[in-house]
Amino acid sequence: MKTLDRRPSTSQALPEGLAIVLGYLPASMAFGMAARHFGIPTWGILAMSAFIYAGTSQFALAGLWAGHAPLWLDVGTVWLINMRHAVYGPALTMRQSLARKIFPLLTGWGLTDEVFAALVRYKQASLAHYGQVTAMAYGAWLTGTMAGVLFGTVILRQVPSASEALAFVLPALFIAILWHWITPLPGQWDRMAIAVVVLTSVFYGGMRISQMGSLAVPLAAGSAASVVTVYGSWERKQGEES
Repeated sequence: MKTLDRRPSTSQALPEGLAIVLGYLPASMAFGMAARHFGIPTWGILAMSAFIYAGTSQFALAGLWAGHAPLWLDVGTVWLINMRHAVYGPALTMRQSLARKIFPLLTGWGLTDEVFAALVRYKQASLAHYGQVTAMAYGAWLTGTMAGVLFGTVILRQVPSASEALAFVLPALFIAILWHWITPLPGQWDRMAIAVVVLTSVFYGGMRISQMGSLAVPLAAGSAASVVTVYGSWERKQGEES
């Protein structure tokens, strides 16, 4: 991982946030379009983007909604997909010497995969910088969702496959950002390839959650593997610095 010793400036938030915005707009539009296609009311779609704010989980929840899945399956699926976030927060906090209780409370809500991938490279964190990137990402997600709801019916009628095509933007964005900042050690490319496959499988499993009966086991295993991968990377970095 390419770690920068300097503290990020607020001017860096714009290009970093813009990269996420450009990826979030089509992905959130795809969600709005798909959710509308499934018959979810507008208020429900916007509430999911505002309060869940997790792309893969939202796609999964929309599919479960359409399939009239029971509540326990809805909750369990979202929990499995988001299990990796239990590691993201502590890893970012401890790596950046911000082991204060107030920091996770203020920033945890906006710590998406893409925000984590963009900010974990900084050894010294800036709450203002983090807030700017997070606000841009969150605003883009809500804006794209609304656009998808408003124009989804028209677009899906003209291009039925648009929803599935745009849905892949989210995992592609995460992998592209994360891969850019990872420098494997000699002989570690095989492990990096496995990590990328695992993360991609988790995203893909979430987007194909309508077949939950056949994906429950690999989805749980993939989520657990992603947690171990992130924690292992952080622990190895701590050992190198000590």
